[in-house]
Amino acid sequence: MIRANHPDISGNIKTFLTSKANSGQAVLSVLDNSGFVQNDFIIIGDIGSEQTEIKKILSTTNKDTITVSSNLDFSHEKNCKIYFIKYDQVKFYKASTIDGTYDVVSTKDLAIAEPYTLYDESGSLTSDFFKIKYYNSFNSELSVFSDAISSSGFPSYSLAMLVDAFLEEAQDKTEKFYKRSEISRWINDCKNDCFNKLADNNENFYSGYHEFQFINGVNEITLNTDFKKLKMLQVSFDGVNYHYAHHEDLANTSPERIYSTNEPKYYLKGTTKLGIRPTPTADVAVGAKLWSEDNPADLEHDSDELPSPMNRYVDMVMNYMWYRALRKDKKFTESRIYKSEYEGRRYEFIEETNNLVLNENRSITEDEFDEYELT
Repeated sequence: MIRANHPDISGNIKTFLTSKANSGQAVLSVLDNSGFVQNDFIIIGDIGSEQTEIKKILSTTNKDTITVSSNLDFSHEKNCKIYFIKYDQVKFYKASTIDGTYDVVSTKDLAIAEPYTLYDESGSLTSDFFKIKYYNSFNSELSVFSDAISSSGFPSYSLAMLVDAFLEEAQDKTEKFYKRSEISRWINDCKNDCFNKLADNNENFYSGYHEFQFINGVNEITLNTDFKKLKMLQVSFDGVNYHYAHHEDLANTSPERIYSTNEPKYYLKGTTKLGIRPTPTADVAVGAKLWSEDNPADLEHDSDELPSPMNRYVDMVMNYMWYRALRKDKKFTESRIYKSEYEGRRYEFIEETNNLVLNENRSITEDEFDEYELT
């Protein structure tokens, strides 16, 4: 069963019914029809709520009337919300590999009265992948592809599953109180907090390694987007001989200074640019070898996963989400309880991770060496 989340309508124009609209009628009395135009699609009701429906606008008149192109299927009470939505359908695509060619296998109306639209692909293989595009059935406009979705599903520590788990626990699958976008932000805030605390306790935990090309006459290179802190840099101007580069504040250095290729210097422009002196005079495939402390990338797509070893602490992430949710709801006493639970679990995460790193990276002890020699 392949699931398509509904398009995000946060920020879309909306209005309200000023009187009850009965099933079978097409004329809606609204507070303000500004911004709604002929052939737009609208949602009448809240996404995921029973009897919510999508209709296409036939016309608007007098700033307070919207006429839809087909009669309402359900009755809607006064003050019912009406939202603009760009798409009314969703297309499901399938490929045999994640980077393969995706072909349409089904087009379905958005099940707007449900939390999401489902497609039953019972004949798929566990190796198949799916993508979706939202579709406007009037003007044939398509959205961009979604991320690939594996037939085998996502692990519990993927972004999609973490958000779903929280919405289910909060009994808010329709996102009435908490939006997927804000829950995703909480998850990334939790990730950043945990790994920053881990780095404070063990600076050797991060060991990113990157290679950079030198181009003749270009003395600055662009760092990887997750770069946080430089730990060590080796530079070669011939691709054979590498020398350790040392930091220098070039703002206080004479522009006439001559640099040696045997004693290279570097400077940083924030976390985006790395400058080298002397300036390369030839193209070198691997001119710089850089060891760095990197920030774990944010989880942006449904398939993105919590980085190891944090992926073993889903309960810690859930505590953090509840702490943020209850704080948003101004339930500060309950929020502090979850914050305390989170901080306690974070302490365990740091201690257990530090022990793991130390066990993997420590040198052999003298007793172990003697025992090794005896054998």
